[in-house]
Amino acid sequence: MLRQLLSFLIFFGAASSADALVLGELNPGPNGGGSSNLGDGLTVYLAFSDEFHTPGSNPNAELFESVFFTPSDVGKTFVADASNEVDFADAVAVLVNGTDDFLSVAVQITDSQDPGSRSGGNDRTRDESIWFPTTPCGSGPDFAGCRVSSVELRMDSMMLRKFDPPRGGIRTEYSAAITVFVNGHIVPEPSTALLLAVGLGAMAVGQRRRVHCMSSEVLGQSSRSA
Repeated sequence: MLRQLLSFLIFFGAASSADALVLGELNPGPNGGGSSNLGDGLTVYLAFSDEFHTPGSNPNAELFESVFFTPSDVGKTFVADASNEVDFADAVAVLVNGTDDFLSVAVQITDSQDPGSRSGGNDRTRDESIWFPTTPCGSGPDFAGCRVSSVELRMDSMMLRKFDPPRGGIRTEYSAAITVFVNGHIVPEPSTALLLAVGLGAMAVGQRRRVHCMSSEVLGQSSRSA
């Protein structure tokens, strides 16, 4: 019985670690503008900060900042985790620190030939509790009480259009709509883990006593037979 229970707990723990939950979903709506930059793609990234973030300031972490998006990426989902984002640990630290920090969604037009030349930044900054009003992690304003394993960005729609403004020249109008998913696991309460450990310990002691009693009975029967 004990062996079966332990096997179940090991299987359940492995399944829980493999199957991450969607802890929060963010859908900021279309975000864009116009620029004189004649770029052929967009940079769409998330900035995490414990202070109000404005374009040009230095947030604690940025995710997807190095991804170059084009209209062919519509419908695709991009994943940021510890294996591919150097800022991932810092971003998670902001998400799970138990305080209502800031998360920005930024969109900039970018030239594939010169990725550093970005312009027309459109930045939406909100408190975490506004972007994610409810989470399964606890009563805090963020994801404290959960373990964040990845952040996904799905490109729902994207538009790039060059046009001639009335005053001459050529400008580029652009916009992007994304959905962001925060994935991970709910961390069990310490009391739950303690109760489980006590229960397993009690079952192990009971199992040992039953084995000992059965062994004693067998020895007694053997002695009487002799």
